[in-house]
Amino acid sequence: GFFRALPAEGILAAAPDVLFVSPDAGPPEVLESLEAAGVVVVRLPAMTAEIESFEAIIDMIGVAVGAPDHAADLADALVAAYGEVAMTAADDAPIVLYAVARGQNVMLTGLDSPSNTFIEAVGFTPAAEALGLDTAAPLTPEAIVVADPVVIITTHSSAAQAGGEAAFLALPGVAESTAGINAALVVWDDDAEIQQWTPRTPTMLLELRAVLDELLG
Repeated sequence: GFFRALPAEGILAAAPDVLFVSPDAGPPEVLESLEAAGVVVVRLPAMTAEIESFEAIIDMIGVAVGAPDHAADLADALVAAYGEVAMTAADDAPIVLYAVARGQNVMLTGLDSPSNTFIEAVGFTPAAEALGLDTAAPLTPEAIVVADPVVIITTHSSAAQAGGEAAFLALPGVAESTAGINAALVVWDDDAEIQQWTPRTPTMLLELRAVLDELLG
């Protein structure tokens, strides 16, 4: 079920020993009923733009499943691998915009999103930084014109919601931007890994950098 409307019966039918939930999962009474039934409910912290937030989540999961040392090793290896591939964007680095569909709106993610950390880590300036946007906001034509990204990154679901890649590039503001004029749209295969930290993040960054370098020549 939807994570804010978890079905107690369905979860109990799977007979879990441990249930990991995000901060927004619920409703609270369902989680309480699961705990009363003997399920260990682990409420994970929110993932932020910093890799340390993912490190904390890995550690919590390791403790919950009885493998804290393995989890700590995994977290350390991930942080080290990220440090090896992450770049520091130059002050005049080209601007890249990441946008994602949210309901009927296309949203520009803010600096609190890992997606913008990833853009900077591959050597570009996130549009959210150029616009001074701390949290997500609707992608308005005015914002696109001000940012004028050289590339726009989105997800398959977002492109599909817009009616396809051509329709996405024809959105007001997008069409007039440098990215729109040059059809410089990157539709990432895996919606999750371009938006949040995963064990594949260091590898994903190498792949993203290669895609952007090829696109921009």
